Amino acid sequence: MEIRGVVIGHRPDAEYRFGRLRVTKEWYRNKDRWQYLNPPDLKPTNDKTHNKDEDDHPDNDHIYSFDTPGLVGPLGNPPFMASVPPPERSSVTEAVFMMNATEKAEVRVARGPWTKVAELEWFTVTWLEKVNGQWRRKPDMNTISAGSIINLDDTNAVPDTINWQAD
Repeated sequence: MEIRGVVIGHRPDAEYRFGRLRVTKEWYRNKDRWQYLNPPDLKPTNDKTHNKDEDDHPDNDHIYSFDTPGLVGPLGNPPFMASVPPPERSSVTEAVFMMNATEKAEVRVARGPWTKVAELEWFTVTWLEKVNGQWRRKPDMNTISAGSIINLDDTNAVPDTINWQAD
């Protein structure tokens, strides 16, 4: 995922930065029952642990924020399986990662206060399924889009009941 900010009227004493708040849920399906991979934290958390995923110098009047959300890693031996209790691993058939994010861009001039200049709500879904013993992305069930997942903060919601289609 890449977000590009357009900088108009850059000054040499201006600085830029990005910030992100996110809400995530991760599940796995075992014997037709959804279970959490990790206990969900349904309060927005700060996703700003470093700035290695930013290019905040306005080369050619653009700044960028990058992210690699979802169930990442090799599908041959998916890393999320380490969170599944060992006795259940052989019967896991699906795994889903869902995230709402609010990305903001800020500027400050001459070491003054940071001021928010832009904000974007976006969401992502990574849905994996096991077919004939092999993990793959479930067709038509993966996205990164502007907007938000409507009922992601519902503690009783499971992937089959969440409205996540982009507008």
